Amino acid sequence: MIAKLSQITGVMQSFLRSALNDNAAVIVLALSGDAMEWELGSPIFRRLVMGWKVMHQKQVAILVEKAAIASDEIKQDLALLASLGVLIAEYDGKAPYPGVCAPVQVGYRDGSSKTLLGDNLIAACPGSHFLASDEQSMWVTTDQFSGYRFQKIDAAQWQAQRNGAEVVEVHTELNGAARKMSSRFISLLEQKAPSFFKAVRDEKVSRLVYEDRYLKSPSSVIILAGMLRGFSLDENCAVEILTARATSDRIGRFNWHDWLDEEDQRVVTQAFLKLSLKDAEESGPKIQVSVADSVKELTHRRVLTLELTSGEKYTLAFDQGVGYWTTKSEYRYREFDFTDDPKAQITRMLEIGAACDVVNSGDWSTDITIYRSEDRKIS
Repeated sequence: MIAKLSQITGVMQSFLRSALNDNAAVIVLALSGDAMEWELGSPIFRRLVMGWKVMHQKQVAILVEKAAIASDEIKQDLALLASLGVLIAEYDGKAPYPGVCAPVQVGYRDGSSKTLLGDNLIAACPGSHFLASDEQSMWVTTDQFSGYRFQKIDAAQWQAQRNGAEVVEVHTELNGAARKMSSRFISLLEQKAPSFFKAVRDEKVSRLVYEDRYLKSPSSVIILAGMLRGFSLDENCAVEILTARATSDRIGRFNWHDWLDEEDQRVVTQAFLKLSLKDAEESGPKIQVSVADSVKELTHRRVLTLELTSGEKYTLAFDQGVGYWTTKSEYRYREFDFTDDPKAQITRMLEIGAACDVVNSGDWSTDITIYRSEDRKIS
């Protein structure tokens, strides 16, 4: 039996809000689940972690099992969180009780603690469902769980190091009208990645591949188009976009919500990008959008790969901060009817893109690591 339990009413976040108001000193997050399904770059997960760390000035510790950190991408995502002051540690991953997870423990300045226990194991998996509650879940708190045993990891050793890499740190430089984002993006590259800027200035792009498991909303597609317009594409350029379908089952009403219809997501994204990237007198690049059924089929990072007409290939790896670039506009441009036919949705996105601004909604920077690949051709 678990002693001194109190059942939580309402959503789980109410426990955390209450805990923060009770002079909490440290928040420990014990991650679990299939690491291939982890979304450490999910805006929901990142906003929670950085909200506690930056806004509430609390120490945050993230515990991971050794088996979960076999992937270089996960290591780099954890290293980024560590660089922002989050403690990363290894634990054995054992549940405190059979069929129960303890995703959060709050420690107080007087040495006491409260632990959140539940039977919804998905809630301990970082991503859009992290700390999510539903009617079938049971969540309770206890002050009798002593906590996990863990060992701190020097996550700095996982920072990606590539010879000749240029790192572009983005704060507010891209903020402004979405329709002019491409010029701001290229100006930023000229200032902070001069070698790469010279390469894309002097040559056209013959093939472009962008992989992003979070490219699921009209807003995110508008922002991507604004960035890609900064590159000079060859008239026969092949553009390939790889993303994943939404996991939500509730239809949205604003442009930052996700498409539920996978075919609408694919068709609208493909057509909008073609219209956005074409020159007035050209037919536009050949664009193929693929929507995977599971995030397991995609990398954890947002990666843009460019192949130039000379055969040189460059990769731009975006850290988790890019998930906080968002659109801002008057209310009448925020609404989006996902039940409309694809043609009407495309028209609506063109209206929104012409009227909205791009802003960074987080208080932290976005790093873009740019490097030349040793492979001459995109496979």
